[in-house]
Parts: sequence; C-alpha cells; structure tokens
Amino acid sequence: MARLVQGAAVVAALASPAVGADSEGRFSVNYPGTMACNVLVAAEPDSRETFAVAAFAEGWMAAHAKLMPDVFDLTPWQSTEYVVGQVRAFCGANPDAAVVTALDQLAAFLRPDALREGAAPQTVTNGEQMVLLHPETLERVRNALVERGFAEANGGDPVAGLAEFQRSQGLPASGLPDQRTLQRLFSR
Repeated sequence: MARLVQGAAVVAALASPAVGADSEGRFSVNYPGTMACNVLVAAEPDSRETFAVAAFAEGWMAAHAKLMPDVFDLTPWQSTEYVVGQVRAFCGANPDAAVVTALDQLAAFLRPDALREGAAPQTVTNGEQMVLLHPETLERVRNALVERGFAEANGGDPVAGLAEFQRSQGLPASGLPDQRTLQRLFSR
C-alpha cells in the first residue's frame, strides 16, 4: 500500500499539466486518475478503487499545491475522506468525466482558501478530545462564527460558540472544529 501512495504522488507530481504536457496540452495520467467517474461512484467506500483514488488524490493535491504560487497548503483542514467525498460528488454529477478532472476542479475550488504560509498547529481541546489546526484556520473559524452570530468579535476563545453552532446544525456538540463542523461552517 505504501508503494501505491508513493507511486500516486510521483505520478501526480510528474503529470501536472503545468509542467508535462504535449503540444496539444494533453498529459499522461495513469489509473486511478483516468478512472471514469461512474466507476468510482459505483465502488464501495472501502473498495480498492476508492483507496486508489484516495492515494492518487493525496499526491495530486500535494503536486498542485507545490506548483501554485504562494500556496503552502491547498487542503489545510480537509481530510483525504473529505477530498474523496468531494470527488464522488462531482463524479455523481459528471459520470462520464475522469477522476483527474474532478481533482482539477476541486483544486481550483480550494485555491482561494489555501494557506499561504506555514505555522505550527494549535491545539483545540475539549476534555480528552483534541484537534490540531493551523492558526489561520482557527482564525477563519472565529470569523465565520462571528459572521453567523455564534461568537462575539474579539472573543478570547477561538472556538467560542462552536458547540452552539454544532447544535444548530444537528451535529454532535463537542465544541471541537472537526471535519463535519468545518465543512458546514465554511460552506459557501
């Protein structure tokens, strides 16, 4: 499995259209990038196809981030599961497209919210539970909560009001900025 992940990262880095295309703008992408979306949509979440897409997606997003000016992290809070879920959603609406098309669309969608600079992650805790997030992501959480009326501006706790927001969305009210919460909070 480690070889698959490493191989996908190498293929993704080498196959980016910005650096490796022919005179017609075409480039070589090996399976799972060429997998038809309908195949991914039909696959079980724990299938080999889904795992292959997840590994390929990790490399594809990392390669895109490396090749984008002023981008440190294209997916600062989005997990591999989130990325695959977004690819599946695109594929459901575009069954004849290739997975790589879905990944390119996702990279373009994520670009405006990419992190520009690296920083040590900050810990957010609630009892024994904890989440590590980039400081800029925590600032975005704070701003989104203030905008939605779940926190006071200039509040001390970066996730004040998060549990209340979670309750309003029908999510477990942990007070932690987990994947589901961030997806709802940052949805456009």
